[in-house]
Amino acid sequence: MNSRTLVAVLAAAAVTVAVSVTYAVRTRYENLGLRQERARHAFDLVQGLFRSPPDIAEVQGEVRALRASVPLWTLAKPMLENQAKVDTSSDEVGRSRRRARVALVEWERVRPQCDPGWTVGGRSALAGLMTEVTGDELVGPVPEFLLACKTVDNPTPVSDVKGLVARLWQGARGSPSPMPDRRLRAVLALAVFDPEGPGWKEVAADPVILDTLLGLDPLLVADWAAGLRPVREWFIPPLREAYRGARGETSASQQAVPSQQAVAAQLLAELTPDDAQTLVTLLTEARVSPQVEAIVARLKRLSGLPRLEAENLLTVATQGPDWPCNVDLPNFVASRERLKKPPSFLLPEADEASRARANAAAALVALGQNGPALAVLRHEPDPLARSHLVHVLGSVVGPVDMVNWLDAEADTSTGRAILLALGETRGKLLEPGERKRIVDRMTRAFTDDDPGVHAAAAWALSRWGVPRPEVSPTPERAASGPDLGNKRRWYVGANGHTMVVLPAPCDPGVVLMGTPARDGDYNAENEPLQLRRIPRRFAIAAHETTIAQFDKFIPGFSQSQAVNATLSRKEQGSARDPQRPAFGFISWVHAAAYCNWLSDQAGIPRSEWCYPDFAENLNELRTRLNPADPKEFQRDLFPSLKRDTSDVTRHLGYRLPTEAEWEYACRAGAVTLRYYGRDDAAVLLSFYANFRLTSPTGLTLPVGTLKPNDFGLFDTLGNVAEWCHEWSDPPPTSDVPFNPEEVSDDRPAPPSGLPGSYLSKDRVVRGASFEDRAVVVRSAYRVPIDGTDSVSGFGPDFGFRVVRTLPK
Repeated sequence: MNSRTLVAVLAAAAVTVAVSVTYAVRTRYENLGLRQERARHAFDLVQGLFRSPPDIAEVQGEVRALRASVPLWTLAKPMLENQAKVDTSSDEVGRSRRRARVALVEWERVRPQCDPGWTVGGRSALAGLMTEVTGDELVGPVPEFLLACKTVDNPTPVSDVKGLVARLWQGARGSPSPMPDRRLRAVLALAVFDPEGPGWKEVAADPVILDTLLGLDPLLVADWAAGLRPVREWFIPPLREAYRGARGETSASQQAVPSQQAVAAQLLAELTPDDAQTLVTLLTEARVSPQVEAIVARLKRLSGLPRLEAENLLTVATQGPDWPCNVDLPNFVASRERLKKPPSFLLPEADEASRARANAAAALVALGQNGPALAVLRHEPDPLARSHLVHVLGSVVGPVDMVNWLDAEADTSTGRAILLALGETRGKLLEPGERKRIVDRMTRAFTDDDPGVHAAAAWALSRWGVPRPEVSPTPERAASGPDLGNKRRWYVGANGHTMVVLPAPCDPGVVLMGTPARDGDYNAENEPLQLRRIPRRFAIAAHETTIAQFDKFIPGFSQSQAVNATLSRKEQGSARDPQRPAFGFISWVHAAAYCNWLSDQAGIPRSEWCYPDFAENLNELRTRLNPADPKEFQRDLFPSLKRDTSDVTRHLGYRLPTEAEWEYACRAGAVTLRYYGRDDAAVLLSFYANFRLTSPTGLTLPVGTLKPNDFGLFDTLGNVAEWCHEWSDPPPTSDVPFNPEEVSDDRPAPPSGLPGSYLSKDRVVRGASFEDRAVVVRSAYRVPIDGTDSVSGFGPDFGFRVVRTLPK
């Protein structure tokens, strides 16, 4: 071989080697890149599995994607097995561990038949899932738990569903007495494994299971309902009982509270089939706002409300009481009382009808019809439907829409109700521009001529955390009274009292007082049903006299030793808040003396003062606050009050209200037991009155905290019991029939005996207080106070509000 040939051969060999090496290197890197790409793809699929929705079908889809390539599964399997073994209690790690176990079990189920049996990883994963289901391992969110249940819902070489079901039934029935939440977990698992089992009626009616279910976090209710849907027929009846506020034959301690009623509504909304008739029935039975919100939301999810159900809602919403026409309502009620035929709107059944009417009106608003709701929001002699609607309206319509209603509404009483509903929303989650517009509108309403609109706006602004605008005092005169113009019916008077001007009742000038005889359990022997005539206009304080106001009369009174000696430590703490009502150690004489002092502050001449001139004793009253025997001190201090005070309503100075004035002002046009409606079950009472069961501190609240009545008065029910001017008339005997034609004037009659003997007469406090039960917190409730105690009484829950007669 010549040299030229050798060179050619060597060159060819070199090229071949170079090509081979290049190919080999290139192939190596290509395979490495492929493996890396596969690894990344496998990792992405595993992470997608961990991120996938907690539903078995979604997880199966991720497993199918892995199954499409055995090399991918080969890479993904170690990742899943490692994650399935992680022993950490954090929610995020537990979630990934559960998904890894589910994926491994699903892979074992779909492996080729030529590879029989379960791998060690698959057995371990299935065992872990079964441990979660049977309650020996902590479980995360409800959907994750259901995912675990559904994964082991088929017989496998290591899974005996029959044995598993037996264990779960034991756990659901409380054997061996696991924690209530674990019992509920067992119930949820049984809904997957044994929905046709024979024990569901017993388990669904179990008070422990039901209490645990009703105690769920509202944010988790939809998830639990989804799990219980296969067995909903058993849970719907007891949930209906809880929804209505009662639990069948359970004890009083097991009655459903409002929060439980709300959860029951959420569960029923999720569990009830697409049955518009059932949902409408549930809606009309709703008792609290969250119930209405849940059922209305469910109704809106229907493809469309059937015409019949829509008509039924409209009928319920517009079917109010048939008020008598061309008849004075107090006379009508009194005459029916004499005939022992009470009108239907005063019967207990009227409460259910009022609530159903409000709920139906709210549902129609959510469905686009506002007219019925606006009609319900107008004040009526039985305002309970209106009061219920005020409390549920915010769940179906936003503040922006409400303020649009307010701008377009001509009826004053409807405007008051809209403002109260606005206050309930508290202006949450609004854009700054929207919030400013609504606050500006409420601020304009605060200056409205109508005292009811003014008070409703004041309350709404406070609920939104907005300071109330300052209002300058209005000069008061004895002869002409405050200059209010032609329309305005409220003003700020002496010592910061906001005074509400009430006209004389419409012709024939009578007001209804008392309690119907059929309600004997309401202490009716002290509350005879009667008519009283009020032949004058007068102004009454919108709030009870506060500590800050009374301390200007007697500086340091609320902190004096004599006061503190009669109050508990808790009550003393309350006395430090100057905006709470003046209470404790406030006798009738203290209140009367304050009225004279207030008349002096207003510039009203002494000739128009309503009580004897205490000037010679006032300094002694202020300085002698710590006597050894306060009762004897007051009796000695005022021995010479000989002036007849039966003519106080003719004087223009400040005074205490007569009973007729007080009840007329409290009722605010209502003829029901409470000014916002009868409300026998006291469902709404805590929104209007501070009483024993709802007082957050067991004491008084700052004045104006709760809703006002339609006249613009706050706290006429609850907080403190309020002194009235006159002595207590003895109630008529029960065998004397009521005669509505015998209408007496509310002017106090002169007492028999010596002119000063009125001091020994029983006085009256009205309105109940923070110490009283709900049953007595009503417009007609009155408590006669012994004459000696009215002079020197230290009732820790006694307070007062002031009144003055206005010129004609």
